[in-house]
Amino acid sequence: MKVKNKLMSGGIWAFIGKFSTSVMTLVVNVVLARFLQPSDLGVYFLAFNLALLGAYLGTLGFEQTILKYVADNMGKKMRANVVYVIKFSYISAIVGAIILGGLYYFSSTWISKTVFQSVGLYSISILLIFWIVANIFQILLGETFRGFQDIRFASIFGGVLSTTIFIVSFYFGYYFEWLEINLKTVIAVWVCSLVISNLLGIFFLIKKIYSIKQGEGPLEKKSLKSKELWSTAYPLLIVSVSSYILNQSDLWIIGMVRGDDDVAIYGATAKLTMIVSMPIFIVNAVVPPMIAEKFAQGKLKELEKMLRFVCTLATIPALGLVLLFAFYGGNVLSLLFGSFYSGGALMLFLLSIKHLFYVWFGVSGIVLAMTGKQKDLMRITLTTGMLSVILSFVLGSHFGGIGVAIGFLISSACSQIFSWIRVRNLLNVRADADFIGTFIQLKVFLKKRKIKKNIAS
Repeated sequence: MKVKNKLMSGGIWAFIGKFSTSVMTLVVNVVLARFLQPSDLGVYFLAFNLALLGAYLGTLGFEQTILKYVADNMGKKMRANVVYVIKFSYISAIVGAIILGGLYYFSSTWISKTVFQSVGLYSISILLIFWIVANIFQILLGETFRGFQDIRFASIFGGVLSTTIFIVSFYFGYYFEWLEINLKTVIAVWVCSLVISNLLGIFFLIKKIYSIKQGEGPLEKKSLKSKELWSTAYPLLIVSVSSYILNQSDLWIIGMVRGDDDVAIYGATAKLTMIVSMPIFIVNAVVPPMIAEKFAQGKLKELEKMLRFVCTLATIPALGLVLLFAFYGGNVLSLLFGSFYSGGALMLFLLSIKHLFYVWFGVSGIVLAMTGKQKDLMRITLTTGMLSVILSFVLGSHFGGIGVAIGFLISSACSQIFSWIRVRNLLNVRADADFIGTFIQLKVFLKKRKIKKNIAS
């Protein structure tokens, strides 16, 4: 299948998946803001972020490793390697889940009461452990199907199905008064939704593995070694965790320097600005296996124009949202979450600019990860991740949420720009928005289309 066709077919499913998940997540946050007290909503946002951080730690870096090696070996038709990397990754994830669950269980008192001074967070410690474990396997399932370039199943089992189940369960539980809506109930419903989605995803993955084994001829001898997988996974683990810290630890810093109410306001603005990055999330859901495959074939340069073209298309709506938040941020927050949250207007604007940088340069990090340059990406994300924590903690202590937003804006911009420079220097490839080039491509396309119409007539 040609690159354009893969982008088109994968892009449609990625759009359906990422758009629907983003919209549904926003709806969930808006609804919870109406049902929960601001302090409970603040705890929910903290728990949500901790559950995802724990999940990325628990995968031990194998979510990107499985994507890279499945895509690479499927392109080379090395089926034994594909089966091996899937088995090894999931066994490693089980070990990671046990380790993370145990660590959080024994440190939950210190994290909740000492670090965040939150009794509410301590009260949901056991539920949070189950949330972490369920997220580990959702992340791994999504990236496994993405490695097969099956963007449909990657979208469904990477978040769409679990979020849909949560919304349906929450609605019927409230409508028929089956559930008492409180913080513990909300998290319990999330865990159950994830478990159901994961079980279905594992069923389809087993079918996929069986069809690979039953493919043309007997399986060849595997050439992959566990040492090679681990050497790839640990830098990607550091990249995943550092990237998550760079993008999400702002809520924890607010929790450390302010109260649960401030966390609720900041969390509402942060969750809303995620829609600015939605276009590049769609792109990044499609292109990683294509980059890995083209790099293995020595044809990465072929993708450059297409990568820059889709980055430009992603940046246009992101710019529109930034302008909307700049002029009407307070009104949008008040309309969606309630008047209590309208005070986060300036934070909304600053955080939307942070996401704009990610959209503009966001494919660069994926290119490094999928072309064996994960150690370069690790150094960049680790350095900027540490910078974000230090800068935001200092500014947040003096200026609250606005200071934290400024700190993360600066460090995030540095991360994206450094990744872009590294890709250009190491691979001689650019992966950023190109408005002039895109305009020329569209102009040429329209001219060719006009010529074809004239010939046909």
